[in-house]
Amino acid sequence: MANEYTTEDYRETVEAIAKDILEDKGLDSDNWGDRITEDVNSNAYIIMAAGPSVVKEASDNWPTDIKEVQAMAGTVLDFYAIFAVAADMAMEQDVRDKCRDLAEDAEECDRCKKVIFADVFVACEDCEDEICDDCATQDDSGKVLCKDCGEDEDPDDEPDEPTGKDAYYKDSGPLGAKTSLSLGRRFLGEFNTEDEAFIYLRTLAKYENVFPNVWYISDHGNLILQKDFDWTLK
Repeated sequence: MANEYTTEDYRETVEAIAKDILEDKGLDSDNWGDRITEDVNSNAYIIMAAGPSVVKEASDNWPTDIKEVQAMAGTVLDFYAIFAVAADMAMEQDVRDKCRDLAEDAEECDRCKKVIFADVFVACEDCEDEICDDCATQDDSGKVLCKDCGEDEDPDDEPDEPTGKDAYYKDSGPLGAKTSLSLGRRFLGEFNTEDEAFIYLRTLAKYENVFPNVWYISDHGNLILQKDFDWTLK
């Protein structure tokens, strides 16, 4: 961040932090707390000397009770340190308020579950699901579709070998009691149950923000596309 701090930049920073938190933690406010604290504590408006005065000017949540601030500061009596603590308290509440404001109009993509904000989500013109840009496509006429509705339903349209993008799972171990999982050419491991494999795949997909096609490899090596794979973290 530049040395010149402004109230406009501060408000933009608060909104950017709030969007990052919603995209990472989802729309449930119970999941925001620790992440808000971490992001605000490390922000330049708190740790740089020029920041707190701008926070005081821009924030609607500047604490007016110095005793409350001193209680948060502990034994610190230095004015500048207390000022930084007040700025931290104000910015945390500003970010929390902005998260709530954005969450009211945000949605989760019906395909990949990514949080999408009111100004960027679209609806598939066939199934009417709300989808993000990554899950949207267009047909030759310009009609907006989700990738499921826009797919060629040719049953022979299957890859001959791993593409480097899709996920694959198959029965493994003695009597096929376990499940092996791969993402492209990356072997992810052998799991005790299919459910365990899918939990890991959903977690990895959320972490890497990649939601590939999922294929089952049969005992005979046939690839079967799992069109209705559920990406919801449970």
